[in-house]
Amino acid sequence: MRAMRNVMKGRGAGLVLAVAVALPATVGPAFALPAAPAAPVAPSAGPGADGPGATLLPPLPVRLGEGNPCTGASDRTAAGTAWSQTALGLSRAQRISRGGGVTVAVVDSGVASGVPSLSGRVEAVGGADEDCLGHGTFAAGLIAAAPEKGSGITGVAPQAEILALSGTDDRGVPSPARVAAGIRTAADRGAQVIYVGQALRTGK
Repeated sequence: MRAMRNVMKGRGAGLVLAVAVALPATVGPAFALPAAPAAPVAPSAGPGADGPGATLLPPLPVRLGEGNPCTGASDRTAAGTAWSQTALGLSRAQRISRGGGVTVAVVDSGVASGVPSLSGRVEAVGGADEDCLGHGTFAAGLIAAAPEKGSGITGVAPQAEILALSGTDDRGVPSPARVAAGIRTAADRGAQVIYVGQALRTGK
């Protein structure tokens, strides 16, 4: 949260903050995101919903088993606002800043190329422009998706630049070496915020 607050206030210069978390399954970007085909976008009736227009987005896998196909793109678009956007007060925060001039590194499963909501704002290092799992693309959308016609959802900082780096293999399995290399590269390239989307085992 502190990392995102720095993006919104435009105070990211010189800040390198690694955040190791798994994304909640009910929050997502403005585009038709990669999602499990059996879990379409549906209205949210839970206690977190902020009204009849609130949208519950489908979950994403955090790992792909051997031989499983890549996560497919959803054929649904969330027309309503996700409850989390209201809870975070994004509409008010974005009056102060929309993240312009800030680079957010996404160290995850990659960020798929050709996502309209991120068009022209993603630089991928190595093979990080491919995302079989879908998790990194989902994260990038949460962070920086621009508004799209027909969708009520936008990213936290919809003018931020995304630096995509691989912290996992193509099955979504992270390793300390991959994550460390991603963080190091992000810092070397001047990213003001570094998001790490995978938790690592301690080995104990």
